Amino acid sequence: MNNTPDVIMNGEGGNFGVNVSNADDVNGDGFADVIIGAYRYANVGKVYLYFGKFYEQWS
Repeated sequence: MNNTPDVIMNGEGGNFGVNVSNADDVNGDGFADVIIGAYRYANVGKVYLYFGKFYEQWS
């Protein structure tokens, strides 16, 4: 997974990673996406949305 979020949304409160959830397929590309919250970021919060991508399996 790329360590750069595809979308950043501001909200309430920091603590990156306290809330992590499957976001289903937000962008409609057929891959599951992940949403990670940082509810205390800069006293307003931030949500990081990572779009899922295809990766070949490592053996």
